[in-house]
Amino acid sequence: MADKGHGAAPVKHKLCKLSKDGKLEEIEALSVKPIVYCNKCRAKSNDPGSLCNPRTLKA
Repeated sequence: MADKGHGAAPVKHKLCKLSKDGKLEEIEALSVKPIVYCNKCRAKSNDPGSLCNPRTLKA
């Protein structure tokens, strides 16, 4: 079994959690050109993987 602590891919923090934690710089980096939003908290992001419940933004 692989050790998750060393050499593993970094865990992506969900934008929703970053918002609650007040991590504004990380939030800005993930929302420069949003293509999706979270159906739970309405946060917008460039990356669907950074949201809890992503939905595509309508053009």
